[in-house]
Amino acid sequence: GIIFFIAGCTCSSLIVAQISPDSLQQFLSNDKQASNTGIQFLAGVKEFYTTLNYKPAWINAENAITRNVLLNELKLSSAKGLEEKDYQYGFIESYRKRTVSLKTMKDSLEAEIRFADAALHFYNDIGYGNTKPQFGYYGIKYLLDCKNVPDLLAENISKNLLSHLAAQLSEGLPEVAAIEKKLRWINRVMSDSSFREVTIVPNKVTADNKALLTKLFQLGIINSVNEKISDSLLKQMVKEAQRQFNLLADG
Repeated sequence: GIIFFIAGCTCSSLIVAQISPDSLQQFLSNDKQASNTGIQFLAGVKEFYTTLNYKPAWINAENAITRNVLLNELKLSSAKGLEEKDYQYGFIESYRKRTVSLKTMKDSLEAEIRFADAALHFYNDIGYGNTKPQFGYYGIKYLLDCKNVPDLLAENISKNLLSHLAAQLSEGLPEVAAIEKKLRWINRVMSDSSFREVTIVPNKVTADNKALLTKLFQLGIINSVNEKISDSLLKQMVKEAQRQFNLLADG
């Protein structure tokens, strides 16, 4: 029989049919049925659940901690240069708002693999980037596959270490840390209610050009629009901004 539980929520309640390993394995054995859910990583989803022996990872009552880790990671994806809308966004938002219906076993199975698909897509982008470079050498194609994301995802979930997976997949390079620091700055600036795009007029590189100072602040090149800067130092900062956008750094 199907067991139901109520997931508490101050706004409403979500009734979810509990999933068994047998029902999940049977659902995934039908490629057409699984593909109709709109997932992008069907092969990865199958590998992930094979590693878990088809144990549900997201929807059942005991999966709440793992599910919340993923939801939080997706919410903060912009801090890593990724876009939340890439990862089953419509479904995830419906789930957050408790407007999605998971009253039948089929509904819950579809939701389960949608979560898996979002997770695999997100952590794959963490490991390899969301824009794949094309490698080749004299006609020999090279595929980036040194990290088995489905297996790593399954392993970290089994050990209750999902919150560590993003760091595990990220390259420990100073350049990556610098980019993430810059992204945090820009996201913080853009989330401010007073944020506006600035048109720099006039184009004189002087401390009196408030629009220029505002843009340099938005880009994280200066710490405050009220910073006292000499014209010669300001010119160096303009060159830095130009380099960031691959422009001729002539100041």
